[in-house]
Amino acid sequence: MQVNQVLNKARDDAGNFAQGSLPDTNNVVRMVTAGSKGSFINISQVRLCIYCAEAAQQLQRPAFLAA
Repeated sequence: MQVNQVLNKARDDAGNFAQGSLPDTNNVVRMVTAGSKGSFINISQVRLCIYCAEAAQQLQRPAFLAA
């Protein structure tokens, strides 16, 4: 039971962070707020995937190209 509580809190915190970190004019935020698709949890998942892809690209760059 405790593990589920911790995981649920982490999920909720991620959703709240995603909600607060993007402007209201963001198209994905508008779509979620309007209720047409997704949730703020989905936004946090998408942002994590993009972050991981960017991190992987940086790891593959030759040292002389790294910023």
